[in-house]
Amino acid sequence: MQLDLCDKNILLTGASDGIGKGVADFLMKMGARVAVHYNTNYASAESLVSRYSKTGSKSFKADLSIEKEVLNLFSEVKSDFGKIDIIILNAGVFLPHSTTDTTENWLKVWKKTININLNSVGLLTKLGIDHFKDNGQGTFVYIGSRAVFRGETEEYLAYAASKGGLVSLARSVARSFGKFNIKSF
Repeated sequence: MQLDLCDKNILLTGASDGIGKGVADFLMKMGARVAVHYNTNYASAESLVSRYSKTGSKSFKADLSIEKEVLNLFSEVKSDFGKIDIIILNAGVFLPHSTTDTTENWLKVWKKTININLNSVGLLTKLGIDHFKDNGQGTFVYIGSRAVFRGETEEYLAYAASKGGLVSLARSVARSFGKFNIKSF
């Protein structure tokens, strides 16, 4: 597959491992300038960026469970890139928290999962909508999960709930902001 993404600036969360790493590699191969988000895997993020140095891509660190770091991530990418054309919301955690655990431990994992998988996505969506309105267009890509449609096992309730919320958010953004030339997938 060949796409011309040479004039596109893309913020991709969770870009240093897994699906995100493969997506980042493809986007840069197609010429996109990618803000390669990572939390802990600096070496992987930098390896990707250095492999495609001609694109002007750059790595950005943020712990998406911390609101201030989410705000800083968006601000830094916007400052470095000027304009963001596409935001791909891929980052997520799949943390077990069995209902047989204590309520305190269960809730701790629940909150961390929701903060990373959904709250950070909501905040980046709000920031992105404002930015896209100012630029007259923009695109969101939300990476969901099969758990949205089939449910998940008892130790991954927060993951399933977070991805269900993400899919609903994506549909709501498409419904509400298409009139501003903002696309959501």
